Amino acid sequence: MSGGPSQPAGLEERAVGVKVEDGAASSDGSYVTAAVGEVAAGPPHRARGKRELLADGDRSGRGGAKRHKSSKRRRDAIQGITKPAIRRLARRGGVKRISGVVYEEMRGVLQVFLENVLRDTVAYVEHARRMTVTAFDVVYALKRQGHTLYGFGV
Repeated sequence: MSGGPSQPAGLEERAVGVKVEDGAASSDGSYVTAAVGEVAAGPPHRARGKRELLADGDRSGRGGAKRHKSSKRRRDAIQGITKPAIRRLARRGGVKRISGVVYEEMRGVLQVFLENVLRDTVAYVEHARRMTVTAFDVVYALKRQGHTLYGFGV
């Protein structure tokens, strides 16, 4: 299995698509070269689709930095809808006074509404085999829920 005096031992086992000097087999038996001078066959590969997920969850060919640490404890996102934001929405709807228990109830109602709209929006995006949500996707999802929204090109 040695490759000769100029080549370190075991180098021909890792050669893929190049000529090797001795017939060699990889240590795990994934490929074998038949004779001296033939091209080494590489390990069997499976074609991966453009958006198919790898085992670790990353998409193939997508690099870049991770934006958030996974070990960081994340607070409940619905709490980002603050009391003043709910108060502003109520004022726009004509409400003068707001009870204290209304804020949590409003967060719950808003969360259910957003989950329903986003579920339909994601269905539209996945059906079109896209990775980007467009305004049309949201408008169509809202229309399906019975909340027609005008002014976004539909």
